[in-house]
Amino acid sequence: MLEDENNFPKLAQPALRALAGAGIRSLEQLTGYSEAEIRQWHGIGPNALKTLGEALNAKGLSFQKEKKKEISMSPKTDTFSAEEKAAMKERAKELKAEARLNKDRAEGEKAVFAAIAQMQAHDQLLAKRLHEIVTTSAPELLPKTWYGMPAYANKEGKVICFFQAASKFNVRYATFGFQHDANLDEGNLWATSFALKDLTPAEEEKIATLVKKAVRSFQE
Repeated sequence: MLEDENNFPKLAQPALRALAGAGIRSLEQLTGYSEAEIRQWHGIGPNALKTLGEALNAKGLSFQKEKKKEISMSPKTDTFSAEEKAAMKERAKELKAEARLNKDRAEGEKAVFAAIAQMQAHDQLLAKRLHEIVTTSAPELLPKTWYGMPAYANKEGKVICFFQAASKFNVRYATFGFQHDANLDEGNLWATSFALKDLTPAEEEKIATLVKKAVRSFQE
């Protein structure tokens, strides 16, 4: 909770929670952040940002200028590979796109097929066939991209299953996997990720069964 909510203009609860989560307890603390940074906090929308800006201006204050950057004198050490950095950039683009798409299936499919088109030939074949299997087995799932790869989400936008091309990270097999919202529970141990080199009727049947199981309610 904020120590002094009276120090803030009237804001909706999601915005107040976002400020509290960022450790912001006074208007003055906001001067250390740019509008772009604050806009990324979940719960801070355009209206809340405008209200905060006006409150700062009333006190003769303002957000940090966008161009102001902290200069580090210590050498930087890269902890992510080029492939991982590219995947993170793709994910950042996807997060912005998801807000506009609003789970629009047609736009999601377009994004999926655009991602597939960038794959190597064998990965394309696998991805297209998996798309058919998933959308047939669980038509309620919405196609989208996730870290630049085809994925399928529930109505809440949570990814249930995904495909990762072998060529994505230059490995010897593709991957078909499930996220934690997939209901694949089986005792105390179950698989959530599968190496995939090819699709025969046997693999297709197994994947269809897993996808159908994954979308079942946890109460069933």
